[in-house]
Amino acid sequence: MHRCKTNKIVQRCYSEQECKKFNKIKAVCPPVPQEGQGPPVACCGLLTEFDQNIVTPTSIELTMSPTLLTTVSLNIDDSDDRVWLTGTVQTRVGTFEPVPGFVQIALRIFRNDPTFTASIFEIVDVVVNSGFVNVNTTTFTFVDLSPPTGLNIYYLTGEITSKDPQATGANVETIVFTGGEIEANS
Repeated sequence: MHRCKTNKIVQRCYSEQECKKFNKIKAVCPPVPQEGQGPPVACCGLLTEFDQNIVTPTSIELTMSPTLLTTVSLNIDDSDDRVWLTGTVQTRVGTFEPVPGFVQIALRIFRNDPTFTASIFEIVDVVVNSGFVNVNTTTFTFVDLSPPTGLNIYYLTGEITSKDPQATGANVETIVFTGGEIEANS
């Protein structure tokens, strides 16, 4: 794909000969690799590193304090890179049968902070046990715009922030947590 001077995509072509077909569009052809060299290297919003952690435990009980659910680790090589984090957490609420109840949970991400003192992201969700359905799935996406260079460990925690008197607690059953380093746009 070629970009004009205003950085807008103007035409899709992959060789100089193909570009000549589009002479009305002022497209600049990609550089031709010199003999003995590989293709030109470009970094522009590329996903360059990826880590994932999928946990399917029988049960992780949440409490009123942060409980570690899982981690991902990424080695950031440039100060203007970003980190894209996504997660899915499946939670089940117990109640004194057959009365419905709810639990409010907070999912937090901490960067390089194994003591869980300063989160960089938080989402709150309410998990309900209606008497018929008592499983909830929470999904989130977050971009860390200023990760430090070097190894970064992202900790995903969960905790109960409030609950209905009828609720007996909340257990996490499945966790998917992924992280990717994205190169800065040029």
